[in-house]
Amino acid sequence: MRDELQDMIDDVSATVLAPFEDAHLNKHLVVALLEAIVAKVVPELAVDGGGTGGGSVAALLAERGVGEEPGAV
Repeated sequence: MRDELQDMIDDVSATVLAPFEDAHLNKHLVVALLEAIVAKVVPELAVDGGGTGGGSVAALLAERGVGEEPGAV
């Protein structure tokens, strides 16, 4: 009985917790969580008001008038 329980625990840890061993994934997860928290606390800092980073970089630059072609009106 105890061995079966330990096997079940090992299976869960291998399948559910394994993705959290990836440092690159963890970095993106932490950034996404921080962005969501900041967007809830200070909504004017959120991109397009969504807080999920849904706006593109090009749209953000165009909004700020950066990176426009010379002579474009």
